Amino acid sequence: MSERAYSIELQKKVKKSELSHLFKTGQLNDIHAFYCLDPGCQIPLTAKATNSSKRSPHFILQHNDQPHISTCTEVAPEENLIRFEIEKNKVKSLLHSKKLQTFAAPKPITARIKKKTKEDEGSISSHGTITKTKGNSTTSIQQIDTTTRSLDIMVDAFENSHEKSEVFRISFPFENRSWPDIRSFNIKATHGKKTLNNIFYPISEIFPYNEFKIFFGEVYLEEVKDDLISINFVQNNSLHLNTNKQKLLNLPEKEIIREALEKRSPLLVYCQGAVELIHLKTGEEFRIVTVTNHIYRSLFFKSCS
Repeated sequence: MSERAYSIELQKKVKKSELSHLFKTGQLNDIHAFYCLDPGCQIPLTAKATNSSKRSPHFILQHNDQPHISTCTEVAPEENLIRFEIEKNKVKSLLHSKKLQTFAAPKPITARIKKKTKEDEGSISSHGTITKTKGNSTTSIQQIDTTTRSLDIMVDAFENSHEKSEVFRISFPFENRSWPDIRSFNIKATHGKKTLNNIFYPISEIFPYNEFKIFFGEVYLEEVKDDLISINFVQNNSLHLNTNKQKLLNLPEKEIIREALEKRSPLLVYCQGAVELIHLKTGEEFRIVTVTNHIYRSLFFKSCS
C-alpha cells in the first residue's frame, strides 16, 4: 500500500495520514482520483478506509491487473509482489502458447503529473474527478498485452529457461541525453527478434561493443559521495556505473542494496544498455551506457546465490 499519492482534485501530493481530514472536511470527494507519484509509473490508485475506526487510511491499486512498474520508488512490498506474480504468469502463459512477446524499455519519465482528460479505464472531468468504466474481463491469450517492460520479469524468464533459446521481440530505444550523445553512437540490435541467449550477456573482460544487451554480473557498491554510488563489476574492473544513492535505496530491492553497502558484500546486477567508447578530456574510456537516462531505471539487483 502506497504511503502517498498525487491527488487530481487538489493537484498536489497527499499523504495517507492526511486522507481522513481531507475527506471529512470536503476537500476531497472522490476516492478514485489519485495517481502514483513516481513520474515513470503514474498508475491510478484508490484511497481506502478514509472514514474507518478499525483501519488506517491508505492507498491501494485501483486495478490489480494494472500494477506499479518494477522500478517504482513509491511501491509497497506487497504491491510489488502482486505485480511480479501477475507479470510472471503472463509471460509463462504466452510462452506456453508459443505466442511471440516483446521485451521493451521502460516508458519514458514525464516531468510531472498533469491533469489528464482521458484514461484507459475511465475519464477525468473538468472538475478533476474520474468516471470509471469497466475493463475487459476476458483472459484470452489473444487479448493479453504481449509487451513486458519489467527487467525483473525478463530476468526471471532468463534464469528459469533451460535452453535459453526462446525467441522474444525486443524494443529498446535509448533515451536521448546531453551526455553522452546517444545519437552519435548508432547502437545496434535495439530492435528485432532475439533468443534469450542473444539478449543476455555476462560481464567479463571481453564484451560486445556498440550493441544492446542485458549485461549481468557480480558487483560491489561503493559510496563515492554522500549522494552518489559507484557500481563496480567484479569480472571487469574497467567498467562501472555511477548513480544516485537515494534512488537506489528507493527501489523495491532497497533492503539488499542497503545491506550490500553496509557489509560491502557483492550483489548480482542486471543492466540494460550498451558498452561504448567514451571520449573524455583525459582520453578514451569504455563505459556502459544505460537505455534510460536515469541509470537506476535500467538496473535490477539480486542477492548472490
